[in-house]
Amino acid sequence: MNVSDRTVQVDSLLKQAIELSERKEYVHAFQMLEELKELAEQKDDAELLFWCYTNWGINQSETMNYDDALDAFFKAYELATTKLDKRKEMSITNNIAGLYFRMGKLQEAEEFYMRNYKHAQELGDTVLIGGSALNIALTSLQMFRLEDCDRYLDIARKYIKDNTPEAYRLELLRMGYFLETRAYESVIYGGLSLLAKPEVMNNKNILIEIRRKMAMAYFEMGNYDKAIESAKQGLADDDEISCRVMFYAILSRIYEKMGDYRQVVNYKDSLIAANDSLFRRVEHNLYVNSDIQLELLQNEKKAGEYKARSLRNLILFSSSLVVCILLVWALIATRARLKQKQHIAALQIDQQKKSLEILQNKQREQDAEALLRKREYQLELEKKNRELMSKAMFVAHRNESIQNIIEQLSKDVKIDRNSQLDHNIRQLKSQMAENKEWENFTVYFEQINQEFIWKLREKHPDLTANEIRFLSLVYIGLNNKEISAMLNITAEYCKKKKQAISHKLGLESAQNLYAYLINF
Repeated sequence: MNVSDRTVQVDSLLKQAIELSERKEYVHAFQMLEELKELAEQKDDAELLFWCYTNWGINQSETMNYDDALDAFFKAYELATTKLDKRKEMSITNNIAGLYFRMGKLQEAEEFYMRNYKHAQELGDTVLIGGSALNIALTSLQMFRLEDCDRYLDIARKYIKDNTPEAYRLELLRMGYFLETRAYESVIYGGLSLLAKPEVMNNKNILIEIRRKMAMAYFEMGNYDKAIESAKQGLADDDEISCRVMFYAILSRIYEKMGDYRQVVNYKDSLIAANDSLFRRVEHNLYVNSDIQLELLQNEKKAGEYKARSLRNLILFSSSLVVCILLVWALIATRARLKQKQHIAALQIDQQKKSLEILQNKQREQDAEALLRKREYQLELEKKNRELMSKAMFVAHRNESIQNIIEQLSKDVKIDRNSQLDHNIRQLKSQMAENKEWENFTVYFEQINQEFIWKLREKHPDLTANEIRFLSLVYIGLNNKEISAMLNITAEYCKKKKQAISHKLGLESAQNLYAYLINF
């Protein structure tokens, strides 16, 4: 096979592997990429190996194996920086930054986005400069560094052409910046300008984000009718579960502000149901990804067993051949005995090396099985914590709704003359104060997160039991409002308590508290 034929064949196989990934047939995609990787290593083809590692990392990222994805990306990055060109280095750098962003490691993401921005300036490529500046602006906005976000948005605007996907992404980011800086009129103006473009109306992702930002801007401006209209348009544009969760939460906030508690209860019930559906979907995807990883590990195990059998056969054949050679040499001449002994010694060393390789293969198989058990344990722990969060959110939303109803009824001056109503209100308050669901939640959380509690107490022995319980709610992802409802305290007191505990843990800001706990 000549070079051109081999290149065409390899490109075709790589294309097939990418198509398999797009169809989410990850197991077959991994198998094909593994074959291409072996071919690339045999031929010392750095470019092919680069694309194998890149697509391997993308597939691992799609199946939420972020550590393995990052490892593959960095192998591709090393090839790009040592053996390939600047364009491929920028391509994999962007992948690494995007993965860090997806993992919530914003500082690392910004570092790699900044590398691409500097490379783009060196190359003088205006398209890459605009795209890189836009990525830095997005990361700055997520970290609430609004001045940096504004500066890089201005840079991106100079290089990005109008009516392109990047231009629409720029306008969405500007709306997000205006929302954070409370320039609500600018948010509305930007949203209406984008909605006037036919291509935007055909793109659900952009359309939903516009509706969300406009609904939040109208809400903050006090224009509740417009806020409700924007949120309901968002629900009409896309009925996907995550979209429903987002707009149900917005609508419940709007109606709560308006004092329409019947609608608040309706939308919070819808929000709880949508969240349950979303959790079930995530759980299903995790199990599917677990099956994919299990099948990959089984394939690796089979491949290892096949190599081990081949190696044993090779050793047996080699040993038989050695014996025959020794017998022939012994019959031919006694003078060759010294050389024969040296040859035997060399063969013995080779056999020891091969035996060591067999032991190493067995060790790798044991490590793979241990990794599989660990991943199964992690999946089970994540499932139980999602159940905890769902229960906690249900109790928090229920307490919040009951508290709102109590406050609304308490404003009625006629309550003093209605002893039965007054008695019922006191009973509701008494039940909220007992909060047995919280006691059950605490016991259940400590049962399934013993390692987390143990490490937290080991590193911070001065934490009180109440502070550890408060951190447990932050750890499973509840926000200030949900925690305050869960603990029957005010949102302001909850915020101060979070700041106080963050200071006690040695953190600069309460915003870093969730990331700090997740790292345990």
